[in-house]
Amino acid sequence: MNKQAFTFLTLFTLVLLLGVYYVTLPADSVEFQMDDLIASAEKSVFEQYEDVKQQLTEELKSKNEQVISSSSTSSEEKLEALENNAALDAAVQFEAFVQQMLKEKGIETSFVEKNDDIVRIVLPKTENEQFTALQLMRWVDEISDEHVLVEVSFE
Repeated sequence: MNKQAFTFLTLFTLVLLLGVYYVTLPADSVEFQMDDLIASAEKSVFEQYEDVKQQLTEELKSKNEQVISSSSTSSEEKLEALENNAALDAAVQFEAFVQQMLKEKGIETSFVEKNDDIVRIVLPKTENEQFTALQLMRWVDEISDEHVLVEVSFE
């Protein structure tokens, strides 16, 4: 048998074995449902922002609750965690109030986030008017108990 025939038989056997191997492999258990892909693509920017904000809030609350429930933490740390949870709850209530007031003013979709002394408001591009931004900044400053910096953007 010459070298060419031997090389051909070796490569042919290798391809045949790989073909049989791939055919007999079990199908992957991970299957993509087209509905899932379409549903995730249809989420608006505002819903994505809300999902991220909600996830971060839940993580912070769970961390604070772990500190509160731990027997190895000091009372000062527990008190600080309780204050942090109260501040998170107050921020969530303030955000919900601002969103409700925006809906009453005719702006159906919006995103409101309060971090420390900054209130971030994201509105649709259809609401892109300078006086709207200025009015929102004044209005949020008036309803806030503390002095906050208001950031308005349009997406």
